[in-house]
Amino acid sequence: MRKLGILFLLLGAACSNGEKKNQPSDTPTTGVLSLIADAAYQPIIDSEISAFTVQYSYAEIRPKYLTEVESWKQFMNDSAKVIVSCRKPSAQEEKYLRSIKVVPKVTPLAYDALAFLMHPSVTDTCLTYDEIRQIVTGEITDWKDVAKGKKTGKIQLVMDNAGGSSARTLKDLFLGKNDFPSTITATQDYQKVIDWVSTHPNSLGVIPVSWVCDPDDPQMVSFLSKIKVAEIAATEVSRDRGEGYQPFQAYMAQKKYPFTREVYAISRQSYAGLALGFNSYMAGPKGQLIFLKSGLLPATQPIRIQSIKQ
Repeated sequence: MRKLGILFLLLGAACSNGEKKNQPSDTPTTGVLSLIADAAYQPIIDSEISAFTVQYSYAEIRPKYLTEVESWKQFMNDSAKVIVSCRKPSAQEEKYLRSIKVVPKVTPLAYDALAFLMHPSVTDTCLTYDEIRQIVTGEITDWKDVAKGKKTGKIQLVMDNAGGSSARTLKDLFLGKNDFPSTITATQDYQKVIDWVSTHPNSLGVIPVSWVCDPDDPQMVSFLSKIKVAEIAATEVSRDRGEGYQPFQAYMAQKKYPFTREVYAISRQSYAGLALGFNSYMAGPKGQLIFLKSGLLPATQPIRIQSIKQ
């Protein structure tokens, strides 16, 4: 009888351990979460993680910042449960994820934009949308063909990385399946793009606005002292009327700045765990305020646009 009692006890312990193994190790506010983000958003995601983990001290979020191409490669390989990116899964990626019983949950976070950087010596910093298109495709190669020839010299288009989101955005807009012209320079990271433009008067840099839009960040203030951010006009007529716009939140909200794109958090977690908690936080009032203060346009919270007369 005693042996039988011990047997039941052991079986009960084994069942209990089996149940624990099948239970998630995290909740919406506790546990450990691996996250991959496009390096374009590193300053902002660092701020989001810091604020979230101060409020929820039993949560740990481990970020990794990569190019867009490498981010998606690792997310598809299940190296992280969340990816922050300025694109959704492609049809092919969605099909693969569903084939392995993963339903990606897409949470809109904010609106971002591409910023075009010019050397501080440039006096006319307004470019038209079509001029940008022709520079990217290689139809225009000299500054004398831009802005009515107020500047001369071979144009050098500079981006961070061929696998980055800036390159992919421009390729989707203007090139399709065609390659970039051989004259494009890749510097490997965003700070080097800024440094390059600041020392090469004929260059035109392309970076996510998230690296130059936060006036409270001393590093970004330092960046802005080295370069000028171009205004973009819809047409030459618009430019002549002074209707060129920089990638500010108000102009993104009013759809006046054409190189705007949406930022998403995509989760592959199948239960209500820390991925859901953190993504909900970023899309909620506190997380959206961080995006707003960082210079991006919040996706889920209303903003007030106020006109200031000078």
